Amino acid sequence: LPAFPRAERRPRRLRLRRPRRRQRGLSLKALASSGTIRALTGLRGYAALWVVLSHVSFTDSLSHPLAARLEWGRGEGVIRHEYLAVDLFFILSGFVLTHAHARELDLGVDRRGYVRFLLLRLARVYPLHLIALVLAASIGLVVPNYLDNTVGTFVLHLLLMASWGFAKGLSWNGPAWSLSSEWLAYLALPPMILLSAGLRRLRGQLTALGLLILLFGGLFFGFLYSMTLLFELDISNGAGANARVLISVALGCVLRRLYDQERVRALPWTALFWVSLPIAVLTMTDVSGRRLDNNLWAYLATMFIVFAAACASPRGLLPLTGRVPVYLGEISFAIYIFHYPVLCVLRWTVGTRLDAMAEHATVTEARLVIVAALAVVMGVAVVAHHLVEKPARRLARRWIDRRYPVTLVARADATSAPAAAGDPAEGVGAAVGE
Repeated sequence: LPAFPRAERRPRRLRLRRPRRRQRGLSLKALASSGTIRALTGLRGYAALWVVLSHVSFTDSLSHPLAARLEWGRGEGVIRHEYLAVDLFFILSGFVLTHAHARELDLGVDRRGYVRFLLLRLARVYPLHLIALVLAASIGLVVPNYLDNTVGTFVLHLLLMASWGFAKGLSWNGPAWSLSSEWLAYLALPPMILLSAGLRRLRGQLTALGLLILLFGGLFFGFLYSMTLLFELDISNGAGANARVLISVALGCVLRRLYDQERVRALPWTALFWVSLPIAVLTMTDVSGRRLDNNLWAYLATMFIVFAAACASPRGLLPLTGRVPVYLGEISFAIYIFHYPVLCVLRWTVGTRLDAMAEHATVTEARLVIVAALAVVMGVAVVAHHLVEKPARRLARRWIDRRYPVTLVARADATSAPAAAGDPAEGVGAAVGE
């Protein structure tokens, strides 16, 4: 047969391709529910404002004489329960971080995955924490306060260990104690997420939830009667703060597993959310507005509100899912971590004038000053969020993705599928601002 000449092959062009991530299977249930839950973002924003409003109204953060002129009426009892906002942050951290990272950690926690998780959390909270700490330290050297401001406590804040029991109390940027507690929770969260993955049935999830509630109830009464114990429990330092955050974060993990139950999600959660709000108010204050102290039901109501907001229809929660509340939630960590240093700057610059004004100010005038102070705090938070928080997180995320790429392990009950884009946990902050 005649030999046909072979066609000349064109040289193949080299194409640079991104290395494929080792992705052998995903939980279909995790993929179906791995998007951002807008209602929780909006809820976090309101919680941050709750804390700021209480601090500016009932402490000397801005002006004690001016705060004494405020009359919040029946809302005073609710405003003074701002500590529940911190518990809400802790529960949200467990819920949202389990929501975001379960597909990576459900079948195992290796060293690289653990380091990746911690680096992502550091990239989220540390840049703003460092700037706020330096600002608070600069003002703390000028403005007298009751905080334990020493070199040792400053180093503890740098190491995110200020609330671990090594210091006597609050120091420098006082509200940042909860960030140190959050960091402790971050260290324990990957094993928590792995353990909670075994809670697949409704009965096991409800049992774990009940046991954690009983455990927190014991801790709650320990706070009340700590003077009769061999050691004293503090809600913001040492063993008390550590137990408080770990139990709350574990509750959030279990609630996220309960969120996967179709029978539970089928309940009318939008109606239950709106009904639970006045019930939560009744657990915090009486009809006259007086604060009801030492009420475990208020904590349980807060936990229920978090879960109801997650399960409810977004259309039924527009005050939480609209653009403004969601944006408020995105800057909530900046609001929380900067509010005390900013209020101290205001007290240093205009505090004398505010004290003099308070002698003749009406209630309306005092409230307008408080609103103005809140506006200043939010303005600083907006600038910090866009100029520091987002760029720093973006740069850190690129480096982490290159150095510690995510590896999704196989599941026996799932087929291969692409990973959901984005990180639903972005914006959580220290759950004080996950």
